[in-house]
Amino acid sequence: MAIFARSIDKLVKPEFVQHVHDTLVREMFWNVRLAIVGLVLAMLLYYAMLMIDSTIQQHLPWFIAEMVASVPILIFYFFGENWIKNMHTRALVANGQAFFIALLIGVGFYFQLPEIKNQSIKLTSFALIIGVTGAAAFTFACNRFTFILFAVPWLLPITLYFFFGASDVGSIALGGMVMPYLGVLTFLCLKDYERRVELIRSELSLLEEKEQVITASKKLKTSLDLVNELKTQQDGDYYLTSLLLNPLGVNAVDEGLNVDVDFFTKQKKHFEFKNQKRNIGGDISIAHTLQFATGTSTVFLNADAMGKSMQGAGGSLVLGAVFQSIVERTRLQTQVDPESWLKATFLELQKVFESFDCSMLVSIYIAVLENVSGKLYYLNAEHPWGVLYRDGKAVFLQNRSYYRKLGTPGLQDDIAIDQIQLQPNDVILLGSDGRDDIALPGHEGNVRVINEDESIFLKHVETAEGRLNEIYELIAASGEITDDLSLVRVKYNSAKDVTPAKEKQTASVLLRDAKQLVDSGKHAEATQLLRRANNSSTAGPRALRAALNLAMQIKEYSLALAIAEKLLAAQADDFEVMYLAAFAERKLNHLDKALHYSETIRNEDPNTNAMNLNLLAEIYIALQDRVKANVVLDEILTVDPLNARARRLRDELPG
Repeated sequence: MAIFARSIDKLVKPEFVQHVHDTLVREMFWNVRLAIVGLVLAMLLYYAMLMIDSTIQQHLPWFIAEMVASVPILIFYFFGENWIKNMHTRALVANGQAFFIALLIGVGFYFQLPEIKNQSIKLTSFALIIGVTGAAAFTFACNRFTFILFAVPWLLPITLYFFFGASDVGSIALGGMVMPYLGVLTFLCLKDYERRVELIRSELSLLEEKEQVITASKKLKTSLDLVNELKTQQDGDYYLTSLLLNPLGVNAVDEGLNVDVDFFTKQKKHFEFKNQKRNIGGDISIAHTLQFATGTSTVFLNADAMGKSMQGAGGSLVLGAVFQSIVERTRLQTQVDPESWLKATFLELQKVFESFDCSMLVSIYIAVLENVSGKLYYLNAEHPWGVLYRDGKAVFLQNRSYYRKLGTPGLQDDIAIDQIQLQPNDVILLGSDGRDDIALPGHEGNVRVINEDESIFLKHVETAEGRLNEIYELIAASGEITDDLSLVRVKYNSAKDVTPAKEKQTASVLLRDAKQLVDSGKHAEATQLLRRANNSSTAGPRALRAALNLAMQIKEYSLALAIAEKLLAAQADDFEVMYLAAFAERKLNHLDKALHYSETIRNEDPNTNAMNLNLLAEIYIALQDRVKANVVLDEILTVDPLNARARRLRDELPG
């Protein structure tokens, strides 16, 4: 080790140098204030022992000189610290004062110790001097020069006395111990100095990270890159980040309402810090109860930030902080409707992540559920499809519009929000891509095969009857989970009394039996039961929807059309049912009716329904209207240039 510790500019980054230096100077002044009190008491004790050994008159001049010299130092440290604004000058003055007072008292020791007759008092005085030196080593550890400037004039006079002024072997031995002791204390003091500098440097790095997360600006990217660079392998950094994430990824849905929300999260990165086992990753789930113009609603999202462990957690931190800010702002303005809020929220999140120049992308599924009406508004940005679990059947929620991950440039402001009407006891399930990215077992040659069949998740949902823990167990049993996994379960319960179960039992039993027949391949028998269910007075909208889906599944388009017309008579703007009606009419070659339904969806549905537009293009092609077919295909490809079905239809158009 060098004689002196390395300077601050060798220990920290240039932008931290001034702050670290100023912090150490302020810390030293606080330490010295306490040390001065101890030094004064020590000197009073010292002079008390001198009085016991001899008269006060003999040592009075030294006592007065030392006390007089101490007064301005006491005033400076306790009241005049801010008289000198420049921190470097303030430190130089402090070093000079330390040297001066130590020299004055040290010279006094040189003349006073030989006068002490009582050997016990002399030894006690020596121990007192050595003790003060040890305390000074820690008091002055905030500056790499102050301890040396204090200790040398403090100890050198008595060392000279013991070596040259004392004749006995014991005194010479004591004198010989002083310099090694001083060397050890100097080493410890300088090590403590470097430790304090490193501690401040670490605190600054962590503070920088927190500030960047809160501001959610380009500065955050620089801070996160810095933290990733310096702390990637440190469990302490992982621990800090997990603490920051905890208050952001929360299920804050009010209790006692008719919407139940549950989370399940399993991150890939596990670590242990101070005997606490934690995990960290890029998945985050959030849920809140908010008041909109339409009444109480449940807001929930599931998101997956790009990257593993710290990188992914950085994206989650930004998303969580910005979304929390949006939630708190929304609580102050309740006159916004759910659809407008969802659009504004998505655009605000997009603008934040765009500032990272594609280095931090996040897939997200965000939704708003009106608690009273059961209407669900949702938007999917390159996230795995949401799942609707209804009457024991799991199906993917259709996305009429396609959006890239948050942070991808080029997003237009005309955001389209998908919506669906939920029925009591419906369950919505969201999940990150960890639910599908499973390394399948049973392959030879150590070849890792990743599952590509997204429909497997639907089977897991049905087998587990929508329960999150059981879904996870089924996923884990099917192979190795290769990514972070998070699941969100939202169950909608009726906000008002529903028809007693006994009234709907007949239609429910018919549909259950029909489902079993469909699964067994007995379509003719299933069709008969579906007709009975359709004609049953106990068949409500939920039962009719289930019958419609089964009829479409077994390609009984005439029956499906009859069920769809009954549903549309009750709710004329149900575009999902209307699309199925248009599809059935097209299959029955009723082109005019199919065109009517499809054009109605195109003109009245505020959302861009790509599936309906593809169907409409097929209808116009069947009607041999190439001009209108091309117009519809242009509309699709403008919104989704990669739409495979539209591109195929364009290629198949004659001429």
